[in-house]
Amino acid sequence: MIRRPPRSTLFPYTTLFRSFDGQLTGEDVIQITIQADPVDVPPSVAILTPTSGQVFWVDTFDSVEGAWYIDVAFTATATDPEDGSLNGTDVRWIARRAGAADELLGTGRGMTARLYSRVPISTNYTIILEATDSAGQTSSTSIQVKVNILS
Repeated sequence: MIRRPPRSTLFPYTTLFRSFDGQLTGEDVIQITIQADPVDVPPSVAILTPTSGQVFWVDTFDSVEGAWYIDVAFTATATDPEDGSLNGTDVRWIARRAGAADELLGTGRGMTARLYSRVPISTNYTIILEATDSAGQTSSTSIQVKVNILS
């Protein structure tokens, strides 16, 4: 009966190579160590700015959108044990607010995006940071921010 080692175990094999050409014999021993692929781990993500609970006061109106706005800087970390630092399209920023479809704000660990308020009271946003590694594993985190109109 052959027992298999656990997946995380290194398993050495020793192989003897012997040859004979009719007159001479030669041999060599080679040791090979085989290790199973580790289980893929999802990335880890963190939003650095803005901070959860942060309130933005706006006094600029966008006549095309018909809404008040502020440009907000977003920064994050996104790392993966197998891929290292993630950036570009592997890192996505999504805005969610009541009564509206989720909106892709942009991609990358750092970017600036416009947050709007169309109502005379505050608009609450859930900002979602999502990162995907090369194996398709995804992680996300979120914060809450509020956009208030100066009156």
